[in-house]
Amino acid sequence: MFSANSSLFHSLIFIAAIVCSISPVSSQAASLKPDPIANSTVAARDRLIFRGIAAYDAGYYGSAVYLLRNFLNRHKIIRTPLEQTGINYLALAYQATGNEIQARETILRGIAAENKTSLERANLEYTAGLIAIEQQETTIANQHWHTARRLYLINGDRLGWIKTTLGLAKNYQESGNFYKSRQMLSELDTEKRQSSFVPDY
Repeated sequence: MFSANSSLFHSLIFIAAIVCSISPVSSQAASLKPDPIANSTVAARDRLIFRGIAAYDAGYYGSAVYLLRNFLNRHKIIRTPLEQTGINYLALAYQATGNEIQARETILRGIAAENKTSLERANLEYTAGLIAIEQQETTIANQHWHTARRLYLINGDRLGWIKTTLGLAKNYQESGNFYKSRQMLSELDTEKRQSSFVPDY
């Protein structure tokens, strides 16, 4: 079904390989620094959140859940950027350990939390889409990714927009909606030609 656009599709796959190699929230986590003037309780909590993030990135998903869930439990009000990132990772860690209900509840709690930027909301929506895909909920994933895509565009986050648009193109293709898939791929091709972003093939 993609014969007319096969060269476009395969050229954009190179972008997918680059973008999908980026952890959903790793670039955001890398920019976060513990507050040096925080009191000891807050500092200890933040250190454990950082350790939980590091455990997830290293593939120790059970350890990530153990480290993150106590300080990001359902009674905790999510306030800081680090806590927003921690919720993202906790949801992914729950999903990776097979705790699908907790994964879904955790990411939705993060989306519903106040005091977050629209870019933080975009990252949460993107993660919600990833979790929905793992749970075979393609329609729900598409809803989250369309929201994330719009927010990434508003914030000028090109890589976020690209990875989300690629995800939508793949979902639409696999579900048989080739028109929508080609539409997503066409928008990616336009972005590639009009922007200064040139993947290192």
